[in-house]
Amino acid sequence: MTIVNVFASWCLECQEEQGALMALASDRTLQRQGVKLAGIVYKDVPRNALAYLAANGNPFAQVGTDRSGRTGIDFGVYGVPETYVIKGDGTIAYKLVGGISDASRPGLMAAIAEAERP
Repeated sequence: MTIVNVFASWCLECQEEQGALMALASDRTLQRQGVKLAGIVYKDVPRNALAYLAANGNPFAQVGTDRSGRTGIDFGVYGVPETYVIKGDGTIAYKLVGGISDASRPGLMAAIAEAERP
């Protein structure tokens, strides 16, 4: 399973959720389950986004770029940040619009657990 976070270095809410992403990346239970965290840089200059991650911590196993927003359209992105739980078969099991916060984290974790079930 993969958690995909769509973000941009210029996005204030993305900056606010950075700590939550770092916590997800270091979550031992998710690591044991093989859950990967991937980022998509949305309508941003890749150099700026990579500098942001270097300065603030990079929680992602992989980072892709979507300069034009086309991939975002395919995902159904309304704006950044958005987080998706992607099952092993490639289907989207959960979509979180907005940043990961204390209020939204329980729902995200429940969706991850549900997506792990066969």
